[in-house]
Amino acid sequence: MTQSERVVGEAFRQIFPQRTGKILISSFASNVHRMQQACDVAVDCGRKVAFVGRSMRKNANIARNLGYMSVPDDMVLRPNELAELPRHQQLILCTGSQGEPMSAMTRIAYNDHPACTSSRGTP
Repeated sequence: MTQSERVVGEAFRQIFPQRTGKILISSFASNVHRMQQACDVAVDCGRKVAFVGRSMRKNANIARNLGYMSVPDDMVLRPNELAELPRHQQLILCTGSQGEPMSAMTRIAYNDHPACTSSRGTP
């Protein structure tokens, strides 16, 4: 038996405000509800959101266009636009929760993702 998705949203609400740096969440791209939960808390905390990973971007765009996901347009940035913000205003939602070698999460971890690499060498 697993706990409900509500537990995840509550955890986001407890964790996000305590963090002073960039937050990166890895999830299945098909979990639109999880993306919405993260976006809701990010918006409440003043963080901008970037969707990273081909399937994550695609599913987020489809969900937003069909009305299954609601995120203000001004809160969604391209990953490379996040670099213009202080880290405490950044949230990255990406694919790769299962550690796939070419997933966005793995490539970000190795500073090898073109959309999320930084000049300081840390994503």
